Amino acid sequence: MPPGPGRPKGLKNKFTRDVREMVLQAINARGGVKFFERLEDRDLARLAARLIPHAIEGDSGGPVIVKIIKLGNGKE
Repeated sequence: MPPGPGRPKGLKNKFTRDVREMVLQAINARGGVKFFERLEDRDLARLAARLIPHAIEGDSGGPVIVKIIKLGNGKE
């Protein structure tokens, strides 16, 4: 018999999904945002660095296009 199609691309492993849900529940039980506010700056910076993507791509993998919009009253 040929193997089945397997897990669809992008679908998280059940264990990973369950552990992630438990972590979110634990954080919420400890105050949600207040939990993160109690972290030391160093620990919060480490956490943020792990969450920020290492590479950013534009549409369809192309270059990122940055559009600068100047805000203000127009008298500058």
